[in-house]
Amino acid sequence: MGRSTIKIKLCVLILLCITILFAACDQNLQSNGTLKQNDSSSPLPEYEIVWYHMNTPQKDSGLVLEEVNKYLKKKINARLKLELIDFNNYDKEIKSVISSGQKFDLCFTSAWINSYVQNSLKGSFVELDTLLEKYGKGILERSPKVLLDGAKVNGKIYAVPSIKELGHQFCITLNKKYVQKYGFDISSVSELEDLEPMFQVIKENEPDVVPYLICAYSCSAFSMPMERIDEQVPSALYFDNRTDYKLVNTFETPEFQQYAALMHKWYKKAYILQDAATIKSIAGYEKTGNWFVGASAYNPRVSSELSNRLGYDVVTVPLRQPFITKKDIEYHMQAISSTSEDPERVMMFLELLNTDKYLYNLLGYGIEGIHYKKVSENVIDMCGNGYSIANHTYGNSYLAYSMSYYPKTLNEDFKDFDSRAIISPLLEFNFDPTPVESEIAKITEVTEEVEAPVFVGAVDPKIYIPKVIEKYKKAGLDKVMDEQQRQIDQWISKKSGQ
Repeated sequence: MGRSTIKIKLCVLILLCITILFAACDQNLQSNGTLKQNDSSSPLPEYEIVWYHMNTPQKDSGLVLEEVNKYLKKKINARLKLELIDFNNYDKEIKSVISSGQKFDLCFTSAWINSYVQNSLKGSFVELDTLLEKYGKGILERSPKVLLDGAKVNGKIYAVPSIKELGHQFCITLNKKYVQKYGFDISSVSELEDLEPMFQVIKENEPDVVPYLICAYSCSAFSMPMERIDEQVPSALYFDNRTDYKLVNTFETPEFQQYAALMHKWYKKAYILQDAATIKSIAGYEKTGNWFVGASAYNPRVSSELSNRLGYDVVTVPLRQPFITKKDIEYHMQAISSTSEDPERVMMFLELLNTDKYLYNLLGYGIEGIHYKKVSENVIDMCGNGYSIANHTYGNSYLAYSMSYYPKTLNEDFKDFDSRAIISPLLEFNFDPTPVESEIAKITEVTEEVEAPVFVGAVDPKIYIPKVIEKYKKAGLDKVMDEQQRQIDQWISKKSGQ
């Protein structure tokens, strides 16, 4: 037998061995990328997944993670190291971790903290399309198209958004005690202006009660029918796209000027706290119940959550139509770090968070009998404050146990809520701020200075708004809007050419 024949047979044998090895690996994986239960012959080496998440650190994290890791060992031969960082420190700490090049696997990212788009453009996050196709089929099957479309940056997905309600809507909250006491017909309320006669009754008869309890941190113009490109820059597009993709300055729109005039009128009548522009919290008034109306973002569980948290009945009245913006899609997301040593395993973990009810609820609520008790198969009451993670910030909220005080039809209510929402015309657009970063920094300083007083009515808009517009222009707003418009036009041109 010639040497060449021997070499050929040897190569064939090696290829056959490799094929058998990969076939064994595939057999040890389920269709969702996880290991078969109790399979000790798994070819996957144990791997520790380091996850940075924005949540107040929990006393019983270690206890819960013991159970989580027992489960992950069976499923994907992994361990989870969960780094919980509170809201006030998260952005600073995760930016430090990312910029240092430190090895980690997963992190919370958003449109408003640890910027999803900027990190994606800089290469800090792994592009996930291929990983989702191979190990995240359950995520793809369960995610509405609008969710996946809104998560794209330059046509690619770099983070997995939470599967939850997508819509956003302005609503007013009302202290039910005073609604009942004075027999107010809240079914007649369709605009903010409809509240004014009620405010007058409260002002005359309840001197210790704040008629309209808002502050700069609680009312940031939810009522405007438009979406900003950047939260700190007052350029926006109407949800109904009435200007055909041409941006407007929100301060110059009739809707905002009408809102500002109404707030100033109510401020002068003392329906609004006179220090509303400077206080950072209204929790004290909520605790005592000395308020009549507040402002909030609406979803079908807001009334029950507020009532449970405050200890007295709160009712809500949604105003105008719900909408879905890119920021709603990007509000709660999990991204795989480009420093991860096993992105495939991390995607297997994300798949579990979106498809595995036991793991999802274990991470969110803790251990049954210790942190919560079951009222029925899918309904629970929390036992104490040793462990709780905001589970709407990750994974699939439709897997969650329901709290006993939630409406029994909550999941159906959410689906109906989303079905009525207007979808933003900018859902798939991503703005790259790099060419105007210095101008945006200056504009942000102006925003932090000027928005609070006008939002709560503490200034006369006829005098104040022209000065605000001029400040924005000096800070470079025209240049930023020109760049935003250029990128929008370029995006539209590219879309129409497809």
